[in-house]
Amino acid sequence: MKPTRRATIGADPLDRLAPSTDAWEYLEVRRGGSHPRSVNGRDLANPKDGPVFWDFVNELGAAGWELVAVDSDHASWIFKRRRPAPGDQLEAPPL
Repeated sequence: MKPTRRATIGADPLDRLAPSTDAWEYLEVRRGGSHPRSVNGRDLANPKDGPVFWDFVNELGAAGWELVAVDSDHASWIFKRRRPAPGDQLEAPPL
């Protein structure tokens, strides 16, 4: 019986990628009807007194946040933005 040869598999192709120096911030916005209900797990005090959801999302976009995911029932929306370098200032998310 001839010995079996195993195929030589190279390193993981992702190993060739240089580690990223980018740092990201993430934001989860939960929707309650036509208004944002919570941000990063913190319930908003009076959600109905705040902006409607679409205005809130537009404010996030103007502050540099990008939508990256929405859950299947559209209740949870995930945003990200590049974390500012030391000394830079980015607008805080509207709360």
